[in-house]
Amino acid sequence: VIDDHWAILKAISEHNSEKAKELTQKHLSRYKIDESAIRSRYPDYFK
Repeated sequence: VIDDHWAILKAISEHNSEKAKELTQKHLSRYKIDESAIRSRYPDYFK
């Protein structure tokens, strides 16, 4: 997650809006991939 944030920040600081948009979308959709693993590992968080 932190690496995602750094990559997004770098793209923004380089004025690369397309890259920043791409990285942000990837970052925000990551939870869809990880959700089942997270629910299995931490079931008490989802009561």
